[in-house]
Amino acid sequence: SSSSRCCCCCCCCCCCYRCCCCCCCCCCSYYYYYYYYYYYYYYYYCLFSHLSLSLSLSLSLSLSLSLSLK
Repeated sequence: SSSSRCCCCCCCCCCCYRCCCCCCCCCCSYYYYYYYYYYYYYYYYCLFSHLSLSLSLSLSLSLSLSLSLK
């Protein structure tokens, strides 16, 4: 029946640099993989953004420390 096809619910939470914003959407099976794809897209996007920010901050900090020691 149509109700059985429209019972999946996917929630995605993401916030760049602090990881906090959540959105939940119940969708029909046709759209399920669409939302599933975007969940992982935003998850990895935020993860790599956070990692790259942390890496750049640590690099700039170490560079400034090495320059100050000279």
